[in-house]
Amino acid sequence: MDSLNFNSVETLPNLSARAAFQVNSSAVFKEDVDIVPVIIDDTLSYMPWGVGDVNIPDGGGGGSTVVADRFAAEQQWRDREEASARIAYATGKKDYLAYTAEMDRIAVEFYEKQLLHTDLSEDERLQITAKWREAQMKQQQHADAALLSQSVDAK
Repeated sequence: MDSLNFNSVETLPNLSARAAFQVNSSAVFKEDVDIVPVIIDDTLSYMPWGVGDVNIPDGGGGGSTVVADRFAAEQQWRDREEASARIAYATGKKDYLAYTAEMDRIAVEFYEKQLLHTDLSEDERLQITAKWREAQMKQQQHADAALLSQSVDAK
């Protein structure tokens, strides 16, 4: 590491990462005012870009520079529901068919919750609708397979 310039941004050897080095970092990373969350409404706030745990540009041209995740509440709901379903399956409270049906229900409801947003662009609505329809199709396919499996087991 002797070859690093400690007053620069360097690519670290053998790593896919970069690091900023500055002898007196307080002079470089200084804010004129305290950075505080921006309140959108009672359930949503965000930190200005680059502060805390926020989405930052991916650098790969993906355009992922959204500061406030409008679907954070829906994602949090989905994460909790899926965790509960996985726990029920892993502890034997639900069999695989019930687990699959529950995961399908959660996916469909997640997209339905997103579609309730009135501020969606045409593209966002189109993409979410496509995911919702795909989730519905998957849910129906799994339900059909479960029904077929039950009828074969009954014979």
